[in-house]
Formats: sequence, C-alpha cells, structure tokens
Amino acid sequence: MFTPKQIAQLNLYHQQGYQFVVAYSGGVDSTVLLYLLNDFCRKINTPLTAIHIHHGISANADYWLEHCKAVTAELNVELTTVRVSINKGPRQSLEALARDARYQAIVEHTNNKSIIFTGQHLDDQTETFLLRLKRGSGPNGLASMREVRNLAGERVLLRPLLQVSRADIEQYAIEHKIRWIEDESNNDQNFDRNFLRKQIIPQLNKKWPQFNQMVQRSAQLCHDYQLLANELAELDSQNCIDAQGCLIVERCLSLSETRINNIVRYWLDQHCISMPSSKQMEQIRYAMQSKSDAQPIVRIAGAELRRFNGKLYILQQVDLEWILHDNADITIEVDSPIVINTAQGRALTIAKVTEGNRVRLPHKDEVVSIRYKVKSSTKCSPHYRQQSRTIKKLLQELSVEPWFRHKIPYLYYDDNCVAALGYWIEKTYLVDENSHSNLTGLGWFIEEGFTKHESNSRSVSL
Repeated sequence: MFTPKQIAQLNLYHQQGYQFVVAYSGGVDSTVLLYLLNDFCRKINTPLTAIHIHHGISANADYWLEHCKAVTAELNVELTTVRVSINKGPRQSLEALARDARYQAIVEHTNNKSIIFTGQHLDDQTETFLLRLKRGSGPNGLASMREVRNLAGERVLLRPLLQVSRADIEQYAIEHKIRWIEDESNNDQNFDRNFLRKQIIPQLNKKWPQFNQMVQRSAQLCHDYQLLANELAELDSQNCIDAQGCLIVERCLSLSETRINNIVRYWLDQHCISMPSSKQMEQIRYAMQSKSDAQPIVRIAGAELRRFNGKLYILQQVDLEWILHDNADITIEVDSPIVINTAQGRALTIAKVTEGNRVRLPHKDEVVSIRYKVKSSTKCSPHYRQQSRTIKKLLQELSVEPWFRHKIPYLYYDDNCVAALGYWIEKTYLVDENSHSNLTGLGWFIEEGFTKHESNSRSVSL
C-alpha cells in the first residue's frame, strides 16, 4: 500500500537516524499500518515500536490493551502503553479532548527524533473536511489533514494511508487474515463524525463514486492557497510585526481588510493560538481601530490580546497567571548572586560587578530588600534623567506595559529606593562607569525567555 515515493521518504528518514513509532489503537486502520510498517522495517533491518494510549473511556479499554499486547508480541514489536485521564467539562468535545490527550501522550513517550505513524485514511479526510465545512472554516481548516506534520522537537507525524480508502484497508486486512478490534463508540451517531460516516458520506459516494477523491483534491487546493496566504503574511510581517512579536497597529491598518485578517491569523498561528471566530476577528479589528489611549482586551482560547502604545500584544495563559501572582517583598543578602524575576518573568541575577553603571554596595547597617508594592506616586531620580519624576510617569516614558508594572522589583536600602531593577538606578546610589573604573557595586543581568521562576518569594543564592 505504500507508494514508491513514500518508500523513498521512509528510507531517507531511516538514513537520517529517525526512530519509527506507530500509534496503535487496535482498530483496523492502525493494525494494517502496523503490519505494513513491520514488514518494511524488517526489510531495512530497523526496529519498529508501537504505542497504545489507554483512554479509559470505554468499558472495553482493558480488553483492547490486552489485544494490542498480544498482536505486538506475535510480531515481535515493542509496545509502549500509556494511560491518560479525560476530564470532560461543559460544552467540550470528548473526541477533541481524547485526541489532544493522545497526541500529548505520544509526544511525551517518544524520542525527540521519531517518525510517528498514524492510520488516518481517505474516508477520515472526507469526514474532517465536512466537519470543518460545517463549522465555517476557511482555507486553512478546509485543508484538513496533511500527510506530513511537524510535532514537538524533531518529531514528525506521518499519515501514509491518507490516500487509501477504508474499504481497501479492510479488504487488505481480510486477505491477510489480520485481527482487529471494533470500538463500539464508532456506532454512536451522537458524534458528528459517526453521523457523517453512517448517514451522509455513503449517500454522497453512491451518488458520486469519486466524491472522496474530489474532497481530497479540494483539501489540497485549500492547502496550496493557505501556503500562498502565508507567503503574503510573511512579507507583511516584516513591516507589521516588531522584534518582540507584537502587531504594529498603524502599519496593519494601512493594509486592505483582507490582508489585515490574513496577517492577524498568521500572527496568532505563530503564537500557537487557535484561529479566531468571525466575532473574535471583529473584536480584534475594533481593538486595532480604537482610540490610542484605549486598552481593549480580546480573549481567545485562554489567551488575551491587549493593546498598548500602538501595538497588539499576546498574553498566553502562563503570562496571565504570572500577572495575577502576588509577589511578596523579601530581604536579601548580596554577598552571593541572587536570582529573582523581572516584571515580564525573565530571570534577573543581581551580583557584584566592577564595570558598567552599578549600584553602590550597601553599608553594613543597611537592610537590603526587594519590594513590589511601591506607590506609583513615589518620586525617583533615574541616572539617565536630569529631574525626578513619579514612578507612574517614568514607567509611561519607558513604555512599560501597564499589566506588568506592578511586577517590577525595586531594590531598597532600608526605606530608600535604590533602583528599579531592569530600568534605572537612583542617581545618589549610582557608581558611574566612567568616573569609578574599579569600584565594586551591584549590577544585574537579564536572561532571555520567560522563565516564571518562583524565586520572587525568596532570595536564591547561586
């Protein structure tokens, strides 16, 4: 059933050192795939492993597990079994939850450089296309399933049977006396996919025998169109997305509405955010067109889009949790380096240095602390300004995002603000890099990336 092109690709993956793993449920599709891959791997003398995900949803799940153990033992294929728990909430799809849990488990229990084979076939592709058509998906959704898809790390998901019909797979299984199990939930027409499979698609195929192939062709055309749209978005992103990954509103609004929608979807996809609904797209455009001093919030799939200083920012769930986390003031010792967090959650190390602008060392009788609940009306005299200003005005000048301002760590000696870590040093505590060449002081180093250390609640010595 593998085409010459697929065999050549599998040989290339083998030469590149990938491990072959088949997602094995025990159903006819994955069982036939298991047999095909086992034959292929024996010919090229490379091991094949299988992974079975036990969802615990069906009363027969334990039986399916034992069946998979027996089949893989007969074939001398190593089997990894993983149990997952599905907690369905209101208005959540059991199918989607099970699928997400399955892929997550597969990623967690396979090596980084793995080819993960799944048994989706041509009929599955038709079902996916019609389900997404029902939801009003655009070209990206109607492209349906791709034969090759990148997963976490160097993992690759491969669907080698995507051009093969269910009937051909079942015929192959019967001819080769292959045993498989039937999932009783496949007969439950309360699931949309099963309703299409049992009631709709057979009629369409009876009326138009090449219907599945035509759907596959349309899916491919949608995929090609999406590639073209992505190329245009990549060009627009050079002007409309800044180095921090924010959308520059004014530049976006200079585009046509179609291109605005395209760059927004591309931007969200780059941040792994689900595609917005039509209503959410309207909210995003409203946020972009609102007054410059407005601070609208658009919520999408657990994330938030916020506007500030002419840009749209994406705050992921981890960022939102970080913002809500209450930082406690701490007393520290400066004899050894200390790791805390910046307002944005990056790791910030405070250490003794002898170069650059730095804070003078504390006197022996001065208590050193990190504080967060500093009033915005507090006046400070940053080393880079001639005159003092309130913290509120200073943070506005520095374009610090409003949602992070309460997270800024301030260095205090006794009750005197010495520095806003990551932003400025108070003039009276500054050891100037030009006039004090070898005098030791305190400086800080900020690591790239969001770490969200818990070290804000205590001092941490390196």
